[in-house]
Amino acid sequence: MKADWDRELFAGFGVLSMHMAKNRDASFGISLTPQWWGNGFATEVTEWIIQHGFEQLGLHRITLGVFSSNPAGQRVYEKCGFVHEGVTRKAFWVDGGWVDEIRMGMLEEEYWTRKHATRDS
Repeated sequence: MKADWDRELFAGFGVLSMHMAKNRDASFGISLTPQWWGNGFATEVTEWIIQHGFEQLGLHRITLGVFSSNPAGQRVYEKCGFVHEGVTRKAFWVDGGWVDEIRMGMLEEEYWTRKHATRDS
């Protein structure tokens, strides 16, 4: 049993980064190592960080960017309540080609409406 406690497992990380505190706007990012993909961990971590941001930090909005070549990530963010806000065309050089960045966001009133709707259903 002790051998399990000695083993280190790194699954990835999630971050909220505030640039101007007065705006109560934070950028969100998450990265998971491939062995953790497809098991719901990204959704669980994203939901926890969103909850923390709005309920404990009192944020007004959370924004993120996701590569257009990452449809699984887009689905996670949509499932968690993020809304498409725009596209930055050819924003990143990835694997020998340009990739668009899809900008998404969630406002505090959208978070609370969604939370009350799921609680009441």
